[in-house]
Amino acid sequence: MNRNSVEVNRELENLFKSNFHTLTLNKISAINYFEKISNLSYNYPSVALSISMHLYTIWGLKLLFNQQQYEWYADRIKKYKELFGSPNDPGLYFISNQSFKNSPFMVEAIKKDNDYIINGMKRFVSLEPHVRYLPIYCKVKDYKGNGLGITLLIVDKNKMGVSVKEDWNSISMKDTSSNTVKFNDVLIEEKDVVFTEDVQLNNADILSYLFRLSICSVYYGIAHKSIDLVTNSCKQKIVPYSNTTLKFFPGVQFTIADMTILQETSRSQINHLCMLIDDYISQAANSKMDINITSLITKEYVLTSSEKIVNLAMKVEGISSLFDNNELSKLYMDVKASNFHPPQTDVIKEIIGKNRLGVITRNRRWL
Repeated sequence: MNRNSVEVNRELENLFKSNFHTLTLNKISAINYFEKISNLSYNYPSVALSISMHLYTIWGLKLLFNQQQYEWYADRIKKYKELFGSPNDPGLYFISNQSFKNSPFMVEAIKKDNDYIINGMKRFVSLEPHVRYLPIYCKVKDYKGNGLGITLLIVDKNKMGVSVKEDWNSISMKDTSSNTVKFNDVLIEEKDVVFTEDVQLNNADILSYLFRLSICSVYYGIAHKSIDLVTNSCKQKIVPYSNTTLKFFPGVQFTIADMTILQETSRSQINHLCMLIDDYISQAANSKMDINITSLITKEYVLTSSEKIVNLAMKVEGISSLFDNNELSKLYMDVKASNFHPPQTDVIKEIIGKNRLGVITRNRRWL
């Protein structure tokens, strides 16, 4: 186990001791959640990303569970530190024309009375060794209704037919331990059904909004740390053949200004999204589409800006930022994962563009 992994495990233990893993079981504002996750990400990006997947999921499910389900799972989380994985993404796969057999990301369910038998896999389960419960969107086989035929189920990772493939070997966010979980004829009983295939899928939209807030919080923390590191470096580093520190050079000042502008506008956008999420949860929002578009814009702007900030910080720091012992090199590797959180840029721009233009298609490609 490398030194960084030891630090991650130690920080996880500290979070468990402080009951950080129960944060969203209690009433919490979106802005407070953002502050907690971004502050954690400032020093431990992998930990922040991993634990936020659990926290946003139980926050959203709390609004979807019946009372009995909520009490059962809340008790397991509090007493035994059993974590939730984040849901798989139904939109990119279930609406496509690909068959189940050709898509390794899909999970198919066969309904048996009020129970289900599922097959498939869930990739990229963050903190997999610590996760006990997986919320899974499943396409119900031979569904004959008018909807999309998608059900949301909770899978206990200890159930018969569930197996783990330890295949996480990423250069980015490597300490999230995001392994693949496979399902082979796994029986899901009625008590673990969040909603059936006859329920409108948009009932679970809050999970998407909270996911986008979570990843924005993580990458904002990375950007914040990058700015602080390079600012402190500029105040101390002496330019060769001069007695002047780097902070007095106009080019450096302009670059720091660009980074600061990106950071401040990112925070403003996140604050706006937080306000809409709080309104949405309290059922004060007038337009569900407004929060969807805003959450997509925020996700695109904050993650893109975070990567730009890290790149600019490395430009100012110079060649030393490429070495393993430089903190910016670690942040550079972690921020690269920002490009791959769904939905990606092309999907986001299609949705935003069609919404702005009033384009309505008969068959949506995305949820």
